Amino acid sequence: MEKGEFKRKLRLLLTSLKLGCIGFGGGMAVLSLIHSEFVKRKKTCSEDDFLNAAALSQSLPGAISFNAMTYLGLRMEGFWGATLAGWGFMLPSFLLMIGLSMAYDSISHLSLVSQMLNGMVAGVVGLILAVTWELAKPESIRCRFGWIMAFLAFVASLIPQIGIVEIVLGSGAAGMVLCPERRNGNGKDGNEAGPSCRIPAIVGGFKTAWPALLGTAGTLAVLAALGLFFVRVGLVTFGGGFVMIPMIQKEVVNHYHWLTAKQFADGMALGQLTPGPVVITATFVGYKVAGLVGAWVASTAVFLPSYVLSLLFGYSLDRWKNNPAVASFLNGVRPAVVGLMGSAAVHLMFGGVHGWEVLTIIPLATLLLIRYKISPIWIMFGSAVLGLLLASS
Repeated sequence: MEKGEFKRKLRLLLTSLKLGCIGFGGGMAVLSLIHSEFVKRKKTCSEDDFLNAAALSQSLPGAISFNAMTYLGLRMEGFWGATLAGWGFMLPSFLLMIGLSMAYDSISHLSLVSQMLNGMVAGVVGLILAVTWELAKPESIRCRFGWIMAFLAFVASLIPQIGIVEIVLGSGAAGMVLCPERRNGNGKDGNEAGPSCRIPAIVGGFKTAWPALLGTAGTLAVLAALGLFFVRVGLVTFGGGFVMIPMIQKEVVNHYHWLTAKQFADGMALGQLTPGPVVITATFVGYKVAGLVGAWVASTAVFLPSYVLSLLFGYSLDRWKNNPAVASFLNGVRPAVVGLMGSAAVHLMFGGVHGWEVLTIIPLATLLLIRYKISPIWIMFGSAVLGLLLASS
């Protein structure tokens, strides 16, 4: 590697770490930070590349901000740029969540902490409702079909016997049949040269490192279950980190019984204190199940599909972005996401919020987020204080 190339990659890593430390507010807020940093300030990527990143990040499963960072890293510095940008962006939140998970085991039994967490869970419910409101716009629900899909997804997700994967795949299939795209899907001619594909190298690296990491803690069966579950979550959930919550909650609490409803709600609340995507809650789940190695396995697994797909689609974006089959599938998934978000709020409210007076935080948080666009981090701190005050009143 030449000296100039090394410096560029190092600068990209440092910028990714910086964005990972300040990226509060979710996908759209982080996209604006990415635009400011890479397009306006450093001028290391074009407006065109950013717009492609914004479109691709919302079309692929997984966290929007992680998808965007991986794609832009690929466009700027090839395979290793994608790796440094995506995983570097996640590292600060991962480390912070590890610290919060360790602290949770020591202090969650204290009444003061329990009251603050109770308020924060109510704030998270308000946050999910605000995101649901934002998703329920013409871009996602464009016709009567969309509203029907949203309602059916909401109802189906409340039925224990129906899994989120089935809902997502069924919604996508319905979109392909009932709401197909008619446009020409050829896009651009695809002749522009992109970075060379080195995906096999990273796959080989994972295969080499995996056995040694698995042997350090926990059992192979539990770690394999964690890894396979979170890979599945990362592979089938479209629409950003919040969309993953219904699936994680249903499986982790009701199916595997790894966490109680209260522990999961607390993990969600702690996740809102980190600057990273909502799905960093996977770190908390993994830590509770199998310690530090469990946290690493869960976190890696939930972001791995986004990473691989961002690379694959990034190498052939022009060929895929206007594909009518993909667009038709998403026509069914997008409105279903709205219904799934609504069900996530219901599950969290009944499973994690205790006390009728604390429920008043939910509409207040929702209003502040929708009407005044207050940062979620301030909502979380405010909800914690209100939870404490309401409990002592």
